[in-house]
Amino acid sequence: MNQNSPKYVALTFDDGPSAYTAAILKILKRYNVRATFFVVGAEAEKFPKLIRRIHREKHVIGNHTWSHPDITTLSKRELWKEITSTNIQIEKIIGHSPKLFRAPYSSINDTALAAIKELGMTSVL
Repeated sequence: MNQNSPKYVALTFDDGPSAYTAAILKILKRYNVRATFFVVGAEAEKFPKLIRRIHREKHVIGNHTWSHPDITTLSKRELWKEITSTNIQIEKIIGHSPKLFRAPYSSINDTALAAIKELGMTSVL
């Protein structure tokens, strides 16, 4: 890497939206910082206004499953349901589904990675 190359830090938040999301968004806005929010589908369903705000303020929204299970214990069908349900919910709120996926607990295996790739998503840990 060239010493003159810019350096980047990626800020990510998992498991929301939650009671803390509005406060986080306020801080990010104050410092003109963008982040990625890996959201749980069931929480997105409860807090669509926060999802719209995250999107409106130009942050990235990623998929963190519907119910936050350890995906290594799921069948392929169960995993697809967790991911696609969340994608559908997010698309309903902001008009498009996420391309990034983060496994709850950072627990992932080859079967899950293959399923995520088949869904056209990128796994981010």
